[in-house]
Amino acid sequence: MPARRSGDTWFLAFEPGRQLHDAYRAFCKEQGITAGVVTAGIGMVKDPVLGFYHGKGYDQQRFPGAYELVSTQGNVALLDGQPFTHLHVSIGGPDHVARAGHLFEGEVHVAHEGALRVLQGVDLVRRKDEATQLAGLRW
Repeated sequence: MPARRSGDTWFLAFEPGRQLHDAYRAFCKEQGITAGVVTAGIGMVKDPVLGFYHGKGYDQQRFPGAYELVSTQGNVALLDGQPFTHLHVSIGGPDHVARAGHLFEGEVHVAHEGALRVLQGVDLVRRKDEATQLAGLRW
């Protein structure tokens, strides 16, 4: 996987076939990154699953096929001592309609190019919130 660093930001390129969450998490584990912000990401994804949180859980929808990854944003924190990614995306298909939401699954299709800014001097940690059942940021 090609990766270049400039100051506190890594520019990453993930190969086809990798799940985006898995790729970011593996990179963070390898580099010892415990807190970061995914500031940008473009490319293509295959068969993405997006979610919308309605207050008691997520409605999930799979979009079969290949989609342009118009935008990727999110963060990296620790969950149970391991890097965990929280990503939101915008995707577009051949109909040029944008769809967006919380990314549950997304396989890199053709390529993914992303920017990850490492936060210095802080560990972000996620813990389950009993009220929402979500693993929210706590510090």
